[in-house]
Amino acid sequence: MITAMGKSNLLLTLHFCAAVVIHQTTSGQKLFDLGPKAGISSNDLSLGSSHTAVVGWQGGLFARIKPPLFPGLQGEVLLSSIGSDIQFNGAADAHIRSFAVQVPVFIVFAVGPVELHCGGYYDRFLSTSAEGGVNTEGSANSSGTFSEGDYGLLLGAGLHLDRFYAGARYNYGLKAIGSGDGFLGDASNRQAQAYVAYGLFK
Repeated sequence: MITAMGKSNLLLTLHFCAAVVIHQTTSGQKLFDLGPKAGISSNDLSLGSSHTAVVGWQGGLFARIKPPLFPGLQGEVLLSSIGSDIQFNGAADAHIRSFAVQVPVFIVFAVGPVELHCGGYYDRFLSTSAEGGVNTEGSANSSGTFSEGDYGLLLGAGLHLDRFYAGARYNYGLKAIGSGDGFLGDASNRQAQAYVAYGLFK
């Protein structure tokens, strides 16, 4: 049996929750946002041979849902470059390049304009190539076979000011992009990104 005071407290709680939901819904950007996103990246692979990172890019769309009482959730569809340059002792370099559709999904923890991002991503390779590379005897090195895609973890931080977003992210691949043979071996993706984005909903 609910007392009069209990009913009053329950009504106040329901009224407060309804007010929060209505406020978040009418404020727009705190509940949902969508827009374009683009940036540059430093792309590298985890390889046993000596290697260097190469500059790449990514661009696409993001969509964000931020329920009023929980951390936000963001998903993206990006076109992204992946690759690395491998140096062989006394031989030419090998240049590994790939372009992929990248789908990151992550949780957004926000304190004012400052955000922390934590989640994962999946890459579906659209095109791959490995050029150059000879061994010390002069015969060609095989890159091996590329897989269809990879997946991994991501961690990042950003700022959200009005309609604008900016931040940095690191992708840590958990799946080999190669078949384990050739100089590609069992290399996995390592990618640092810096980006800007624009929200269409304020």
